[in-house]
Amino acid sequence: MLDSHVQIGSFSRRSKQIALVAGPLLATLVYFLFPDSYISPAGDSVAFTHAGKACLSVVLWMAIWWFSDTIPIAATAMLPLVLFPILGVATVAQTTTPYASDTIFLFLGGFLLAAGIQRWHLDRRIALVTISLVGTKPAQISAGVMIATAFLSMWVSNTATAAMMVPIVLAVLNVVKASIPEHTRESRQKEHNFAVALLLGMAYAASIGGMATVIGSPPNGIFVRFVGQTYGQTVSVLDWMMIGVPVMAILLPLTWFLLNKVLFRNQIGDIPGGKDWVRVEMKKLGAMTRGEKVVLCVFALAVVLWVFSPQIRAFTLEDGTRPLKSLTDAGIAMGCGLALFALPIDFRRGVHALSWDDCKDIPWDVLLLFGGGLSMAAAIQSTGGSGLIGAQAVALANSVGVELADAAEKTWGNALYATFDQKVEEHLIQPTFITMYPVEVSPLTKKSPLDPRVTERFELFVCHSELANAYSELNDPIDQRERFMKQVEQRERGDDETEMLDEDFLNAMEYGMPPTGGMGMGIDRCVMMLTGTDTIREVILFPTMKPLD
Repeated sequence: MLDSHVQIGSFSRRSKQIALVAGPLLATLVYFLFPDSYISPAGDSVAFTHAGKACLSVVLWMAIWWFSDTIPIAATAMLPLVLFPILGVATVAQTTTPYASDTIFLFLGGFLLAAGIQRWHLDRRIALVTISLVGTKPAQISAGVMIATAFLSMWVSNTATAAMMVPIVLAVLNVVKASIPEHTRESRQKEHNFAVALLLGMAYAASIGGMATVIGSPPNGIFVRFVGQTYGQTVSVLDWMMIGVPVMAILLPLTWFLLNKVLFRNQIGDIPGGKDWVRVEMKKLGAMTRGEKVVLCVFALAVVLWVFSPQIRAFTLEDGTRPLKSLTDAGIAMGCGLALFALPIDFRRGVHALSWDDCKDIPWDVLLLFGGGLSMAAAIQSTGGSGLIGAQAVALANSVGVELADAAEKTWGNALYATFDQKVEEHLIQPTFITMYPVEVSPLTKKSPLDPRVTERFELFVCHSELANAYSELNDPIDQRERFMKQVEQRERGDDETEMLDEDFLNAMEYGMPPTGGMGMGIDRCVMMLTGTDTIREVILFPTMKPLD
């Protein structure tokens, strides 16, 4: 089983009936309430067209039906196919193109690989082998479960990985319970601590592993497609892994340490019979079958092709042609997925590595949901709906009590950042990436080529603390000098957190300083999180960054 169908189901039948009618009625009403023009953050009057009004009205309609689960969520995702062409928001071709984006086929190929892995129980073998390798002490079992879960979640959906691992974890807990001779109050507490740490570790590992690759979790694919569609930036599987895998490598042991050595450290001792249980379960699986070997080879091939795709695409023949230049991550995923249908396991009986019956549980509704969301996002950008939304950011900031610094300009970027800083950051508990920071607060970062208001920068937040800051460093001396001068103006108005004018830096840039990139992820931020420190100044080693008092 891959994933259950997308459902919410928390509303009563009466509520759904009301939402069924309220969706189109409110969309129609809002259309006539939209202004014919609006004032941009720069103070200019901008016309708001019929296409923009209709697009945002349809977005409201879809949001109501999605939120209330009035009709199946995948069906709501297909509303743009009907409404956008009729209402003049976009042509049929423009509307349908996102439903066949490469991101959707990347996930479809990943789903096919996952179906093959699960058909031949290769996922269970990977989990048991991992546990047997790390040992059978409580902390070792927890590490083994987390490593196996995170690895599987890199390639299979988080939900499917967790669903597969739960029976294994419960079986381990049953062995633990049976191995305790006397159930005293103290032993029950230790057993409880181990069980909670093991189950939470498995759940967190599924989420952390899903961050490591594009196909690990559906939101990753949505983000990649949005960045490509909106900002013209292509994010390959390898590009994502260069950030995602190090993040996973940091968060996974950190989570294990917190669960087993800090929060639930009072656990049981060695588990008698733990090795025997693993050995029995491995014996039940027997030797690797031909099906497992074939699927493992295809899976390994897909990973190798994804990792080395830049080199493969750059392969050049003697005549200068590049025959594989059009190879994409989606093409690799689909090629390997389709190969499973063709590769025979038992040629005489007509058994192949994957059959169509094995694909009945593939979450096709998730793929349609992708398409609807991507089509909606493209329309919001092309019709000017995003401009109206952005223009309201300053007003929204004021309405929710966000205070812009006296020295800060009253711009869209400063309002957006102030809202995030004062109202959002403290609520970011789970690992969250914040991207596309406004130019006003990123003076050393390159602007996005398609939206000059934002920059190519992201930060990682965990437990309302910043753990990583990465960006493409600006190397245009003219743009950099203009940004420095704006920073100097803000400093003169009283903002002491702005950058100072650095003539040496500008001089080096004018001589042709090569393009650079920066990523900050150090032990200081980890210490800041573990000690509950609010500012990095308290833990950083550089004396000049220490508090003056």
